Amino acid sequence: MTVKRICAFDTNLAKSIPIVTKLPTISSASFDCQGWVMEHHFLSASECPEMVTEQLTISIKIGNSFATDWRLDGELKRCHMRCGDIAILPKGIVNSAVWYDCSEVIWLSINSFLLDKVACETLNSNSIQVIPHRQIRDAQIVNIALALKAELESGCLAGKFYIDYLTKALIVYLIKKYSDGDRQLNKISKVEVSEAKIKQVKDYINDNLAENLNLEKISEITQISLYHFARIFKQKTGYSPHQYIIKCRIERAKKLLSKTNLSIIEIAHSIGCSSQSNFTSLFRKKVGTTPKKYRQSKK
Repeated sequence: MTVKRICAFDTNLAKSIPIVTKLPTISSASFDCQGWVMEHHFLSASECPEMVTEQLTISIKIGNSFATDWRLDGELKRCHMRCGDIAILPKGIVNSAVWYDCSEVIWLSINSFLLDKVACETLNSNSIQVIPHRQIRDAQIVNIALALKAELESGCLAGKFYIDYLTKALIVYLIKKYSDGDRQLNKISKVEVSEAKIKQVKDYINDNLAENLNLEKISEITQISLYHFARIFKQKTGYSPHQYIIKCRIERAKKLLSKTNLSIIEIAHSIGCSSQSNFTSLFRKKVGTTPKKYRQSKK
């Protein structure tokens, strides 16, 4: 099976290769992540040959500071990269670099289809162009990237819905702040969703807790874009869609633990957890104790 990697076109070899030769310490490749790839690397001092980005590629420095000579679209610059520094490289950008120190980096790659799809949903247009940035600082991007990294490290404990939600939130944020589509986004008229539609969404979630709930399918109930759905749902309920799903799953689990004799694995599956260990970890994180101990306390 081919492992999905973040690649770029090496101009010397005239072929597509991974942007980092060594395998990542953390990767989204093991999960069904459609349209994006994340890799986490610990890198030694090294040289990156001239490459052309094949997709929108974002790098976030999360370790110690390091010095680099970085050529971006023909402009060479000596940079002192600090923890939290971000580079945004749209598709088709020519760049090369030399790292003079060890570094820890998160890379994210978003393919054009997913970028255009989210742009169409948020702007009714797929003609946006992300603007390249060599060295910026943006806490929102860093926080989303670290949340994705933590979720992948946990084996997607909170479910695929959560990583889809984080990824789409990141793309919308990039469109709004780092593309020529920000002016279009600000012109979109105010969108409203009735309380009846919100109730319909809540009912759908509670009726399908055992399923792998999908953000796109849930937003279809309201007949608005993912961006507007997530924003309005939080305004109406006080919870993001992901937070509400976790809340419902924990409440359902508490009820089943205290009022039924179902096994813990049966309860795990009934609320959409893939395994008893995942359920136990999630329950302990949200309730402060294990499912077994919670059940014993209610007897």
